[in-house]
Amino acid sequence: MGWTTDDGAHEGRAVAVAPDGRGSIGFAPGEVLLPGGDRIPEADVVGWRGQCDCGWTGPRWTRVPDPDRAVRTRREVFHHGGPADPDLENRIRAEWTTHVASADTTAAEATAAVAAAATPARAVENGQSPDSAGGTRSPTVVNCAVYVDGVRLPGRFSHTDAYATVRARGAGFVWLGLYEPDAGQLRDVADTFGLHELAVEDALEAHQRPKIERYDDTLFAVFKTVHYVDHESPTTANEIVETGEIMAFVGADFVVTVRHGQHSALHHLRDRLEADPDRLTIGPAVVLHAIADHIVDDYLAVTRSVETDLDVFESLVFDPTTAIGVEPLYLMKREIIEMRRAVLPLAAPMHRLAALATRRCRRRCARTSATSTIT
Repeated sequence: MGWTTDDGAHEGRAVAVAPDGRGSIGFAPGEVLLPGGDRIPEADVVGWRGQCDCGWTGPRWTRVPDPDRAVRTRREVFHHGGPADPDLENRIRAEWTTHVASADTTAAEATAAVAAAATPARAVENGQSPDSAGGTRSPTVVNCAVYVDGVRLPGRFSHTDAYATVRARGAGFVWLGLYEPDAGQLRDVADTFGLHELAVEDALEAHQRPKIERYDDTLFAVFKTVHYVDHESPTTANEIVETGEIMAFVGADFVVTVRHGQHSALHHLRDRLEADPDRLTIGPAVVLHAIADHIVDDYLAVTRSVETDLDVFESLVFDPTTAIGVEPLYLMKREIIEMRRAVLPLAAPMHRLAALATRRCRRRCARTSATSTIT
């Protein structure tokens, strides 16, 4: 079963993914039908994804054999291996719907850009159209929202209007999401939120080491993101792990996130937080915690996938009937080193952040206790 837009421009469907990466074209009892007349048992399905006849392919939902290991936030599902179940199909359809909206928005913007002789905007994030800023659509602004009592205020805001709204109310916070902004755009944001120029310089340049620094009343955090690149075999892959970065400026009443890299999208994370107003009520620190938790979850998922590739290498190396060249082994070594550089430096700043939070909590508890004693 598929889905079609009213104008017939897009037709999408949820497909099962074979071990070689091909998507299904149909199903038979106990089997999955693949292009070229091939078939595989349902049990061989490795996951599911969305596809559209325009050429779009959605991110994969990975099938896991144990229901206790299936973590939705890591796009893992437990399933027998045939067609996607109704719940998963609805999730995939939502991703396809987001793709359609993004594609339509991009097409409309391209037409407007040609008419105005403007520079075409870059794609910013799958599923998120750029937000309005000062009456024009900025290609770097993925999302800008005001949250009061944990609830997102209706309407569209530029970052200046959003921050003015929070300051006027004396409550809530702004979450501004940016994708690879240029120097002028980020300095404009820095002027609005009072960001330190050294941190702004770091946010402009990718390839920063993971760290957490404090500038006056603002925390600046740099996280390395990792993404496992699907491939038929680790022995023939050109890349196994790719990295990106998420920088976060966190103040008392704002969060500004700056992303570098195609795979570091945060719109699903924002959706989950918006579905939990009690959690968002706590403030900007919740967003920083959620980002860190999301990135660490990805570390674990990628590590499991790399371990599977290492098992493949191990079996091939000790198989006397199989010859394996040295290049794939060096590639795997390089990818593991890249992962270590992304993951290991984060431990120390996270410990410092936890220690800072603990000290603040103790001081707050001490003040509360003293007030109660006086009363």
